[in-house]
Amino acid sequence: MTLQEIASILKIPISNVKIRLHRAKANFRMMLSTEDEAENTQNKTQTINNNSAENKPPTVNDLGSIVDKETTLEDAQKSVYFNIAEPRYLPLGTKPVKVMISSLGSDVNRITINYDFQGQLLIFRQQNTASTVSQGLLYDTDDTANKDITINGTPATLLEQKSGTKVLTWYERGLLLELTGQLPTDEFIKIAESIS
Repeated sequence: MTLQEIASILKIPISNVKIRLHRAKANFRMMLSTEDEAENTQNKTQTINNNSAENKPPTVNDLGSIVDKETTLEDAQKSVYFNIAEPRYLPLGTKPVKVMISSLGSDVNRITINYDFQGQLLIFRQQNTASTVSQGLLYDTDDTANKDITINGTPATLLEQKSGTKVLTWYERGLLLELTGQLPTDEFIKIAESIS
């Protein structure tokens, strides 16, 4: 099967197929390396003495560092294998001011779009999820109200800080989506429900 046929079946640009193949090869090499290490250490027992001068820190596979890069939405789409979600609704006068792409390690990317709404910052983040990545929310329970809601039938969490800042998180199409800003709750939800 050719790359063009694969791109046609998946309905994605051929450049994204090449990226997926490159990442799959890298993951396969990393998996083989890990299996070799496991075979080499099987049936071996090691005693660790914390007082020994010979102690060395354990080695960790380097998945790369977080790399942030300012880009355009079009160039970001070329760099990731998932379709970037965008709001179909934004309050009148809202303008995108900055797009960032962040590599969070092996096959996990985050796209951040900053919007300006009447001098206020509205941030929309999305990242693909991987089976090896865990996500959670950390917030101050004294200063933040937590509300479980649904966005397009999907469970979502709306956090509202005493300062008026809201953070809405939910999953859609295998993406972790997050909207942050100080808009009224009904506008916040309207934007979130327009994202596809």
